[in-house]
Amino acid sequence: MARDRFHNQVKAALIKDLWSITHDPFSIQISDFFQLPFIQKSLKRHTVNLVIYDPIKTEIKQWINFNNTNK
Repeated sequence: MARDRFHNQVKAALIKDLWSITHDPFSIQISDFFQLPFIQKSLKRHTVNLVIYDPIKTEIKQWINFNNTNK
């Protein structure tokens, strides 16, 4: 399975932050995934987190929370 170039750094950063990685890889079809009605509904109802990480230090630098008030 192809992974993007930062997969291992992000995984290491999450593990440093005491996350448990349970499914690696976790496969989804991106092509129309975010257009599915239940995903659209979830995005409108729930917070979506954006992860900012340092690939050199393999550390999570910041979490940005986007919810329906940010749209």
